[in-house]
Amino acid sequence: MKKYKNILKLSPIFKLSLVISVLLISIVEMVSGAYYGWLIYFYCVGAFVIINLNFYKRGAMGLILVLIGVLLYVFPYLAEIYIGSQILSIFFALYICINYFLLVAYRSPEFDSGPVYVHKYYYIWIYFFLLISLVSSFFWMPVFLAAYGIALYHFDFFCRGYNVNRTTVWAALLAFFIVILVYMLFVWSGFGRILMLSYLLLPCMVLVQHKFVVVRWHILAPIVPLALLVNGWIRGMQEFDVTAVAGRSASHHLVLMNEFLNTKETFVNSPLMLLEQFVLLVTNWMPRALWPSKPIGAGSSAVDIYYGRQAFSESYSVSLGLWGEHILWLPSAWLFSGFASLFIVFALLRVLLRISKGNYAAYLCYLVSLISFFWGGMASFGSRVWFLVIPIFIYMGLVRMLRPKNLQLNF
Repeated sequence: MKKYKNILKLSPIFKLSLVISVLLISIVEMVSGAYYGWLIYFYCVGAFVIINLNFYKRGAMGLILVLIGVLLYVFPYLAEIYIGSQILSIFFALYICINYFLLVAYRSPEFDSGPVYVHKYYYIWIYFFLLISLVSSFFWMPVFLAAYGIALYHFDFFCRGYNVNRTTVWAALLAFFIVILVYMLFVWSGFGRILMLSYLLLPCMVLVQHKFVVVRWHILAPIVPLALLVNGWIRGMQEFDVTAVAGRSASHHLVLMNEFLNTKETFVNSPLMLLEQFVLLVTNWMPRALWPSKPIGAGSSAVDIYYGRQAFSESYSVSLGLWGEHILWLPSAWLFSGFASLFIVFALLRVLLRISKGNYAAYLCYLVSLISFFWGGMASFGSRVWFLVIPIFIYMGLVRMLRPKNLQLNF
């Protein structure tokens, strides 16, 4: 057993060498025009698993990085290779590099406040805001999200209580699931499955961050394929092979990034268009009625440019992945601009942590929304994360302003 544990404690130098080798092989594949298929795929998967062996020690950050890798790269690449699509491995390799850097650079935040005493009826606040969220889901989406985010704020504080009964915690988690289930059954159109996944993940991430549950590979491995099967059932799929479950729309971001990279010589550098996407990263939550000249997201613009709008509705857009919009608008420097967007996103995360001051809710909403960032790009991320984060900060500010300074937030 001791030898086994020593094997798992792989040298950081070995992990770094592994990441560099994955990146170099994928660059050779891209530049040479060769295609390594299953060989490079399994090498990438092996590297991904090795650098994330102990992801559970990094709290919610570690789990989100693994989920992004599995949902957006491991299974979609598997489906595309299975059907014979020659998707370049560079996108998987780049994600492995990003994953490794974030594990090294970002530690799971541990706020100084520690466990607190929580009033025995504090959970009423959670159910109160979940009820508002449930009712408003039939009328106005922003109120639904704001109330859901504030319920998460109270759920986070509730989980910090050293006197809290675990049964009430699981009951509150079930209440979050019921709200989303009702929304999915009676309101949801069927599009935006990653969004629904995010809403379901949020209360679970609170439990992970507070170590109520510890998710490891042997737990995650059977859950993800099951989730993909449920996802296929929601989409009304008749066949449940690897192509139907993990490919098609689930891998469309990879297909588009690959097509864009292979034809990037046909695109013209449009830095102003790309700058608009950076603006949408932080402003896409604003309604177009208040900002008529608000830029259009790259996912919608790509339909006009690459496919032609004639065969699609005005609201139709596509997922471009992390790199698609950068290849589309800045083909000569897409790597540079892509990493610039990553820098901004994680710099904002640092700012968000400073503002949070003892509550993980906004931080976890931001983390879970990273799935949308790596799947759909900056505009997709900006249209989702702030509807949860901004109401939490407003509510947090009101609570701090209105409560007496010598009174803890325990009622």
